[in-house]
Amino acid sequence: MRTRQTHAPEVYPPYVDHARADELREIDRILEETPELVELVFWDLVRGEVDPDRGRDGMSARQILGAALAYHLVASSFEDLAFLLMDSLACRRFCRIPSLDQAPGASTLHDHISAISAPTWQAIDDVLLEKARAEGIESGDTIRTDCTVCESDIHPPTDVSLCCDVVRVGSRLLDQASDEIDIDWTDHTLRAKRRALEVRNASGTHRQEPCRDVLTVTDETLASARTALERIEASPKGAIQQEASPLGRLADRLERLLDRGERIVEQTRRRLLDGETVSADETLVSLFEPHTDIIVTSQGEVEFGHKLMLTMGASSRVLDVLVLEGNPADSQLTELSIERHLTTYGEPPRRAAYDGGLASKANLEALQEDYDLDEVAFHKKRGLDPEAMTTSRRTYRRLRAFRSGAGGLISWLKHTVGLQRCRWNGLDGFRTYVHGAVVSANLVTMARHRLERRPG
Repeated sequence: MRTRQTHAPEVYPPYVDHARADELREIDRILEETPELVELVFWDLVRGEVDPDRGRDGMSARQILGAALAYHLVASSFEDLAFLLMDSLACRRFCRIPSLDQAPGASTLHDHISAISAPTWQAIDDVLLEKARAEGIESGDTIRTDCTVCESDIHPPTDVSLCCDVVRVGSRLLDQASDEIDIDWTDHTLRAKRRALEVRNASGTHRQEPCRDVLTVTDETLASARTALERIEASPKGAIQQEASPLGRLADRLERLLDRGERIVEQTRRRLLDGETVSADETLVSLFEPHTDIIVTSQGEVEFGHKLMLTMGASSRVLDVLVLEGNPADSQLTELSIERHLTTYGEPPRRAAYDGGLASKANLEALQEDYDLDEVAFHKKRGLDPEAMTTSRRTYRRLRAFRSGAGGLISWLKHTVGLQRCRWNGLDGFRTYVHGAVVSANLVTMARHRLERRPG
């Protein structure tokens, strides 16, 4: 059974006297003042269920929303969150957990929190944005836009390590398949690891031979996986007609392994043996997170994840976050940020400040002519006259100083709500994690503004 609320707040443990608890208490008040947030979560949770009014009692939508926010604000993992809900009075009060024996476990928290989708988090943020506007916390008149990278949860990839992943995962799947079908295969995991160590310690042409051997055992593993998949598909239909059946799930995993493994073998052969250059768009950097992009930063560093475009307001609130595909140049994102602001607010901002990577004469002309922005500041001039961007040099200096705060806000987002690295699987999980982290950060920002206004 799924409900929106379970008990009145009076039955929960009290908040302790601490600054962090004060923030949680204020966020709690915001959630109480906006019951539509719980409603959004409730309908997201019951989607696909037979009947939310049947079955044993589960976590309420309010409990799950509180736990999702606490996951980003005070815990680094679901195991830590489960411990805090047992150990911390403030966390139990915030998440509406009445007693210690009712605290959920890590797997329950994972299943329920991950069920909240990215569109639902966006809808929650839209409701909170309207509330912030109504309370005078954020008007959206002045914005600053910058980009950063959120890493995927993968190890730094090399071609040989990716081949080893294919051999290791393929051997595990073949071991499972051998319990269901008759197949002859060899586990090359140890051999692949030894050749990978030889490659790591060799140099120049001495790497060629162990690389060839790694590719050989990878090809053999993929050939065995292909045979196993064919035999599973040729087995009686009743065994695999249901995707949820064990043999059906195994067939899906083998199919994904073959698709990604063949790409990894091909790019490894081209790069290490043929000496070709493989473009970033063609390169697969993870067997487990194939959506991961290769991002080269302005400092020349290489990161593996997704590029985020963040638009922040004068209140330090994140007004918009967009998970980008690939590694588009920052200069291509200037108009996109204004278009998304128009969608949210219905009108362009009065003042806008951008990172130097977004600076160009074409972007300045587009902002001034198409969106009627008289005050625009790029952190780097790129040959542009400050008086051509704003009404005065003094205004330009103030906007440029305002934009400098974006770096501090991004650092705060990464270290406070975990936006540095996404630990969830898949592209949908990545987007959900990012939007949930941003909503959590925006609630903290809103709570702090409300606490500052409160006398005493």
